Amino acid sequence: RCFLHIVNLTCQAVEMAIDQISYPSALNMGALGNIDQNPIANLRTLIRSVSEIQLGPLQLPCDVDIRWSSTDIMIEHAILLCRANELFLQSQEQRELHKYKPSDDEWTVLKLFHEILKVPHAFQHRLSAEKTLTLCDALPAFSAFLLHWCSLQQTMPEMEEVIEAGLDKLEDYFGKVMNIPAYIFSMSKLV
Repeated sequence: RCFLHIVNLTCQAVEMAIDQISYPSALNMGALGNIDQNPIANLRTLIRSVSEIQLGPLQLPCDVDIRWSSTDIMIEHAILLCRANELFLQSQEQRELHKYKPSDDEWTVLKLFHEILKVPHAFQHRLSAEKTLTLCDALPAFSAFLLHWCSLQQTMPEMEEVIEAGLDKLEDYFGKVMNIPAYIFSMSKLV
């Protein structure tokens, strides 16, 4: 299978793991505070509601199911526009949307999700930078992708299960790819 397709499946596995977290109990951990709902789902609702108002060019992008990196881009833009979001939601005209305003703890969790999802996003950019993708370039990048997520599991133990869902999917495909003779041929010298 295509490496980018594998990344897509991996991101879907991570997002499914995020959706399956049992809020509020699973994330009631010291540094994360209390979260009573999925902050990504909450952010999606807020963005769709704001989009209906049609504010103009500074709208937040909403994620799209078929474009796996869109969730990361949506979260990244929301984080970058956090202060603008806060000011917008404080206005009297937006009282109805105030219920979707992410709490400080939800912003913290969204930042953690962004740290996880930006790894496959960077991998995709690395592969897209090549005019002709070769296995001798792709497989080391794929391996680095795995190692980076393993490292994140150590530094973000509260997100271990979310990252594990992606790692399981990646390792499944990595094991299949490593057994393909084309990799050996691509690395060998013709004599």
